[in-house]
Amino acid sequence: MRSVVQFALINTSKVAIKTLDVAYGLTSLLPEEEINIAFSYAMKDVPEGIYKLGVRIIQPGADDSKAEIWKLDARNT
Repeated sequence: MRSVVQFALINTSKVAIKTLDVAYGLTSLLPEEEINIAFSYAMKDVPEGIYKLGVRIIQPGADDSKAEIWKLDARNT
């Protein structure tokens, strides 16, 4: 199952104005292994301003029913 690495442009009010989801097989990574994730995104519809780049990993199935008490969810990944 592939994880989703989500990138967001965050404005000075701490609001994500644009997000981009990139599916990536993070479960095959080994400890201490480095990865590079490359993508391109047209910035033509982004208003001029100062932004931070946010990055987070969305766990596969995080929005499914929580049948297992210890299953992680999207709020704590």
